[in-house]
Amino acid sequence: MGIFTSSSKWPFKAWRLLLVVILKQMRTIVLVALIAIAVAGGVLRNNRVVLQSGVQNNINFACGTYAVDGTPNVLNQAYTYTFSNLPNWCNAQGNILSGIPPAGAAGPWPINVQYQGPKGNGWSSFLLCLDSNVNWNTNGLSWITYLQGTLSNWNIAPANNGNWVVLLPLVSNSYPNGIVCADQANTHNRAQDKVNEVQGQLNDLNKKLSDAQALVANLNNQIASKQNELNNANNDEKDTYSKWDTCRSNSNIIVQNKLQGGSTTISNGIFGSVISTGGTTISTGTGGSFISTPGVSIATNGNLSTNCGSIQSTGQGSGTVVSVGSNFVVLNNGVRLNFGGCTTKKYRSGRQNFAVADTISYDLYNQAGNVFARSVTCQCQ
Repeated sequence: MGIFTSSSKWPFKAWRLLLVVILKQMRTIVLVALIAIAVAGGVLRNNRVVLQSGVQNNINFACGTYAVDGTPNVLNQAYTYTFSNLPNWCNAQGNILSGIPPAGAAGPWPINVQYQGPKGNGWSSFLLCLDSNVNWNTNGLSWITYLQGTLSNWNIAPANNGNWVVLLPLVSNSYPNGIVCADQANTHNRAQDKVNEVQGQLNDLNKKLSDAQALVANLNNQIASKQNELNNANNDEKDTYSKWDTCRSNSNIIVQNKLQGGSTTISNGIFGSVISTGGTTISTGTGGSFISTPGVSIATNGNLSTNCGSIQSTGQGSGTVVSVGSNFVVLNNGVRLNFGGCTTKKYRSGRQNFAVADTISYDLYNQAGNVFARSVTCQCQ
């Protein structure tokens, strides 16, 4: 006869075995339910809560703990919360923050939360933001655990984006039967926090490196542009100096030739190309066009002299040469004798110019407001 017949009674051991089986099944059901809530709610751990722009957002705060498998859940403990540094669009009522972030707002908004309750007091600081990748200094921020949903009778009910339950504080709890994974979960959370912290620091460094590389590239482009500009400026300076040097050299040429008939060409002077023949026009100069006849001298600066035979002497003198220039001599009496188109010179025998210590006599004449030597004669033996 089996033990399950109506006329038999179950032994005590059988009843105890059946009760253990039922309790284990119930525990499994509860555990599966907790896991389902945590997974469905989307457990997150970060130092920022991402909100929805332009719609109502609600953030519930409640004390949290770990299920036997280490997943976070709400713990039925009464806590009070005090909020500070809230943005002007965010309101606090009890343990709930609510508000509509403006559509054009950038954020983030760092906030502070103080909590008091049976499991201990403390505070936390984290960000409210519209973008999880927002760049912000993480120093002083806390890592928090939160789930998507809304809080109802110490349970987390499903809800749309923009509704969150922040488990603050997150404390350990004891379970009479089974293995509790809270310590391992806490250890893993700390390790995960470290990973997130270092990853954030690495992202900041990479951004700084990218900005620095962009700056270097921009500076290199500016340097290349300025180097090209300098090269062009150097070429222009060399070209203008060459023209200026040529002009200075040409401006020192004084046309002293008396045109005695025939054909004489004088080029590269201050007047440009100068061609003279007996009774021929000399042109292309800054001083205008000039007509030369035999026996008439041409000088620089566009001055056309009169016939040398008609020049009247304006003074005479003598002295010793103390300095010799290309077109002048200076005497010991301070007189400078400039040689013009009508100056006649007589040197020491065998020489082609005057020398220091030569004793000379001279006659002077005026032309175009300048004083020239009409005749200069070396009184030499």
